[in-house]
Amino acid sequence: MGAVIETDRLTKTYGKDRGIKNVDLTVNEGEVFGFLGPNGAGKTTTVRTLLGFMKPTDGRAEVFGLDIEKDSVAIRALIGNLPGEFTLEDRMTGDQLLKFFARLRGVKDLDYAYEIAERIDADMGRPMRRLSRGNKQKIGLVQAMFHKPPLLILDEPTGGLDPLVQEEFLKIIGEVKDEGRTVFFSSHTLNEVERICDRVGIIREGRLSAVENTDDLINKSFRHVSLTFAEELESEEANRFQNLEGVEGFDRDGVELTFDLHGNLDDMIKLAARHELVDMMYERPSLEEIFLAYYSDEGSNVRKPSSRSTESVSKNSKQRTTETHAQSHSYHPERKVLHNGNGTKTVRTDAGVALQKAIEEVVDQAVERSVEKTFQRMIAGRTVAKGERL
Repeated sequence: MGAVIETDRLTKTYGKDRGIKNVDLTVNEGEVFGFLGPNGAGKTTTVRTLLGFMKPTDGRAEVFGLDIEKDSVAIRALIGNLPGEFTLEDRMTGDQLLKFFARLRGVKDLDYAYEIAERIDADMGRPMRRLSRGNKQKIGLVQAMFHKPPLLILDEPTGGLDPLVQEEFLKIIGEVKDEGRTVFFSSHTLNEVERICDRVGIIREGRLSAVENTDDLINKSFRHVSLTFAEELESEEANRFQNLEGVEGFDRDGVELTFDLHGNLDDMIKLAARHELVDMMYERPSLEEIFLAYYSDEGSNVRKPSSRSTESVSKNSKQRTTETHAQSHSYHPERKVLHNGNGTKTVRTDAGVALQKAIEEVVDQAVERSVEKTFQRMIAGRTVAKGERL
C-alpha cells in the first residue's frame, strides 16, 4: 500500500510556542489513522496545513503525491473534511446544504448521503440556526462523507454527539475502512481510537512524540483502581495489595484502597476475593495522563499519576479547574524595554505581545475562509476576478 499522506519536517509557527514543529508522518492507503493529543497540542494546525488553509513555515507534505502548497485545490477535491470548528449558512436546511455541496462536487446520486443522515439521526429539514451543536455536527459529518472520498480527514468528529450516535459513527468508519478508503482523524478520546484505529500518531506541544500500533499504545496504559471492603483490612493484608507487581500510588483510607495498576489484573482480583468486597472501580486513565507517564520530555523521571477514587477524582478535577480559572484570569504585567536605534525607548507589556499574537491568528483565519470560498467557486466553474470581494 502506498502513502496517502506524507510529511517531511512539516512546521507551522505563528507566535511563540505555537503551531507544529518538524512533524514527520506517513499515513498508508486503507488504514484508519488516529491523530491523538490533548487540546492545544497542534492537531488542528496540522490538519489545516495539510489542507492548504495555512502555509507551512518550513518542511513539506504531500497528499496522494500532490504538494500541499502547489496542488491544494486538487487535494481538497479528493477528500472529505470535517473541521474541528465550522459554520454553516443559518437560513439553509441540512437538505439544502447537502444539495449545494453536491452541485459543487458534481455528485448526482445522494442515496449514500441520506443513508448516513438516517443512521446518525441527522435532522435535514430544519434551518441551521435552529439546530443544537450536536445536530450541526451530524450535518457536518454528512457533508464530509456523502461523496465517498478516498480520504476522510476528520477533526474531533464525535464532539457533541450522544453515545448512541457515536457508536453508529464508529460503525460507519469501520465500513469505510472495509472499502479500502483511508481515514485520518484527530481525537483526544482514547476509547474510540482503541476501537477503530490501526495506528496512532501522538502529538504533544506541537511535536510528534510517537507513531505506534494501537495495541502497543493500549498495552502501555495503566488503570486507576479503587477497592471498597465491608470492613477495614488489617495492615498486613493491605500491604499484600501494595506489594502486588505493578502497583503504584498506593493509598489506604479506612475501608478503601486506591492505587494505579500496571501489572496483572488477575492477581489483584484473586487477592480481593479473599475479603468481602462491596465496591470496585477500575478505570482507564485519560490520554493526557498516558502522555505524562510515557511521553514527557523528562522520560522515565516523570512520576506517574496516583490512583484516585471517584470522589477524589471529582474533587481534584474541581480543584484543578478552579486553579486553572484563577491562573487564566490573573494578570501579571511584564514590562519589556526596547532600545530603539534613535536613542529612544519603547515600553511594551505582555498584553501587547498577546494582542500581536491574537492579530496574527485572526489574519490566519481570514486567509483560511478566503481560500475555502475561492475553492468553492473554482469547483463551481467560476474564476475569481482580480479585486472581486470574496
